[in-house]
Amino acid sequence: MLKNYFEDEVIWQKFYDTVLTYVGTPFFHLGRVKGRGLDCSSFVGMLLLECGILKEFPTDYYPTNYYVSNPTRLIEKMKEHLLFLTSPELKCYEREVIDKKETLYRGDVFLIWTIKKEIANHSAIYLGNDMVVHCREKGGVEIRRFSNSILEDRIKHIFTLQKEV
Repeated sequence: MLKNYFEDEVIWQKFYDTVLTYVGTPFFHLGRVKGRGLDCSSFVGMLLLECGILKEFPTDYYPTNYYVSNPTRLIEKMKEHLLFLTSPELKCYEREVIDKKETLYRGDVFLIWTIKKEIANHSAIYLGNDMVVHCREKGGVEIRRFSNSILEDRIKHIFTLQKEV
């Protein structure tokens, strides 16, 4: 039987404490260093790697010419990493987006659109209690309310981590 990985309070607290160590890291396009500079995708990937959720986080996730290339490549690579590079004891599932607030569980990674409605180009993690953490160009890694934000109405993909019990 599978259950949400972050239902375990000890695992959740360790994850949340690690999230807090990233808060305040400035935005840096293609950056991969906590405290020095990250972008939205590298923040999510490096956090999941540090917490042992991802086995590896290759640099192929983000084309260096992102603004002139096809942004769907970013999403395909993010999905590939979440679905196939998780630790062996975990399973990551892409779930259908129905009612955003009712659909999200703490620890869910979600992808939203900010430029073109059809294409997700930003990633964030739902922390529960109507809070999310993400890295944005103006502000870096921050925790903010999910409701009444640009994030709430623009979700394109949701990924949930589960563990065999």
